[in-house]
Amino acid sequence: MDPSLVLFLIMIAAFIVLTSYFGSRDRAARKRNFRKRLIDGYGKAPEKHLDDERCYNLSGYFDRHKCEGQIDDITWNDLDMDRIYTRIDYTQSAAGEEYLWYLLHTPQFSPSELTDEKLRYWQEHDEERRSAQTVLAGLGHTDKYSIYDYLEILYGLKARSNVGNYAALGLLIASIVLLLINAQAGVLVLVAVLIYNMISYYREKRDNDQYIVVFRYVLRMIEAGRRLAGTCTGPWKEEGDELIRLDAEFAPFRRGSGILVSSTGSSGNPADLVLDYIRILLHLDLIKFNSMLITLQNHREQIDRLATLTGFVDAAVSVACFRASLPYYALPEFSEEKSTGKGDRGSASCFEADELYHPLLEDPIPNSLSTSGWILLTGSNASGKSTFLKASALCALLSQTVLTAPAKKYRGSYFRIYTSMALRDNLTGGESYFIVEIKSLKRILDAGKEKREDKAPVLCFIDEVLRGTNTVERIAASSEILASLRQSGIRCFAATHDVELTDLLSQAYENYHFEEQIEKGDVIFNYRLQKGKASSRNAIRLLEAIGYDEKIVRSAEKRAETFIGTGVWKKPAAAGDAG
Repeated sequence: MDPSLVLFLIMIAAFIVLTSYFGSRDRAARKRNFRKRLIDGYGKAPEKHLDDERCYNLSGYFDRHKCEGQIDDITWNDLDMDRIYTRIDYTQSAAGEEYLWYLLHTPQFSPSELTDEKLRYWQEHDEERRSAQTVLAGLGHTDKYSIYDYLEILYGLKARSNVGNYAALGLLIASIVLLLINAQAGVLVLVAVLIYNMISYYREKRDNDQYIVVFRYVLRMIEAGRRLAGTCTGPWKEEGDELIRLDAEFAPFRRGSGILVSSTGSSGNPADLVLDYIRILLHLDLIKFNSMLITLQNHREQIDRLATLTGFVDAAVSVACFRASLPYYALPEFSEEKSTGKGDRGSASCFEADELYHPLLEDPIPNSLSTSGWILLTGSNASGKSTFLKASALCALLSQTVLTAPAKKYRGSYFRIYTSMALRDNLTGGESYFIVEIKSLKRILDAGKEKREDKAPVLCFIDEVLRGTNTVERIAASSEILASLRQSGIRCFAATHDVELTDLLSQAYENYHFEEQIEKGDVIFNYRLQKGKASSRNAIRLLEAIGYDEKIVRSAEKRAETFIGTGVWKKPAAAGDAG
């Protein structure tokens, strides 16, 4: 053999060996670094950040699995659930991201598949948790779109026949046979067949390429499910067994899929170049595409179940990591209570929380509350009313969604949770703040009218009732709305600046308040919940604390005292009469 040829072959072999070695070394290094991040990051807030476009498409699974009792958009926005989601999101895959989004939208009203035993399994088995996260990281993401968006497009495609592709393959074989019989005629026919096969191949492949990403993700999901089954033991055995059954069911889909999913462009590798020519001539990837498309369209329920199980495991691991990152949490205790419409029904305490806190605060001040479910909260701005309402709502919601109460103890009913807090004008709809507000409150009253025995009671959180109108009408309407909520059996936590409501509703609502002190010109907030209505009137004194003219402050104080004593407002001096 020619020495130069031998040298060339040795160089090629050395190149292949070195490429394989360095590639293997890089993969091992990435795996070690990923594992180190999992170990170092456990018990800490997630470092993961989602861009706005991906956030917009997180609802793919949720949109296809709507059910009764899920929280509405107003409640989601009021509680800043996008940030809560980000705080809990330790998921490693698109399936996990979307299932966690669904989970946080879907309070449970009875014991569900997600149990404390399943969550503690991932908390207590470090190796299994990290193994599962490594598998899920291999599944990865679907860029900015939901896998369900891609699947819906595939499901809408008409089933394609492989007759043309088999004909192209048959013509090629026939032309080769003819070439052996009659070389001259065979060459002409072979050239014509090759040209036809190339043109027809690229025409159909151009339409197929945009869908390959779906097949790739489904194949990765099947593989991830098979590997996850090995970590799903103990309380997860049932899910592990189902993943194995699904893997077996998709064996025909998986078999031979390499010819398709590696056909999205050449990497420059000589083997890939050869394989590309084989595809062009034989149409093998087109044939496999059509058979895989039919399999997907005939197995929609199995694909959905695979996405559900994979996402469920990923979301559960995420919740376990979230628990580990909290200063403390409680396993919620639930009491059964149905919506009978009686205002004073149920247990003596339907909402009992010890040292609850807001999970987004770095150094929260915990508060405790034990109530039958109707409280009126007063206090000045920035004293802690809104934060406490949100912390209470989140305690109930996270208890019913991820079995994790940000408190040392939580006991309550299964609630249908509504809020009316962080509302805005609807400029596009031409609605004022007041219109938006009264519509928001009406949806809560309407929910309370559903008095079926299988309905959970409504628990609502209202911040500043009817703030969008004048004082007289606000107090008159607010007192009637809040009284109606009580009479309808709707549990209500409401915050207000109108201390008049504390007297008007003293028989229907328990009074609590937050207060502040002004010391040496500084405003001091202790953020501690206290029983009774707010007795201090510090709003005017706050003007002084931040540097308002003393004349304005004293005149305002005098005017307030006059009104309290007489019930009549004294007119201020007109600007033109000030001298």
